[in-house]
Amino acid sequence: MPMMIEDRLRTTLLSHPSVKEAVVSLHTTKHGRRLLIAWYTTVEGSPVESTSMFAYMRSSVGPNDALNRVFYVDTIDQLVQVGRPRPQLDTPYEAPRNATEELIADIWAQVLEVEEVGRLDDFYELGADSLAAVEAIVRIEELMRPAPVRGVPFEIAAMDARTVADLARLVDGA
Repeated sequence: MPMMIEDRLRTTLLSHPSVKEAVVSLHTTKHGRRLLIAWYTTVEGSPVESTSMFAYMRSSVGPNDALNRVFYVDTIDQLVQVGRPRPQLDTPYEAPRNATEELIADIWAQVLEVEEVGRLDDFYELGADSLAAVEAIVRIEELMRPAPVRGVPFEIAAMDARTVADLARLVDGA
């Protein structure tokens, strides 16, 4: 009997010398997108950033087995929480400072299905991909109706904004 894709990916994650525990899950978003998501812990003293682990997985598995997102967690027990915890990032959490940042952080949290998003969190380090970027920009445009930025349509200018704070400045025209 062939292994399920989640089992193959978990086995590959566990083959990394720094990985202690791993969970891989097929997740369907509220909008029907199917995502393969992995969470891992590392052996003490051997931290591996999520971006490095994602690159390792991409080079280790075939194109049909590719993960959509890979996240480091302190303990696998964190996954019992409702929603996915904020992944460990290089940037410490900093709460949104104004209404625009709060609304954008909420939109990102909904699109990425993350419990909290900080104003300086990098969109792609939170686990986003190009489809999530488009979904977030569409929602922001629907709710906030931002103006073009220096003559460039908002949806194009927004693609360069990687943090809530950067995107809020574009929305507010600052």
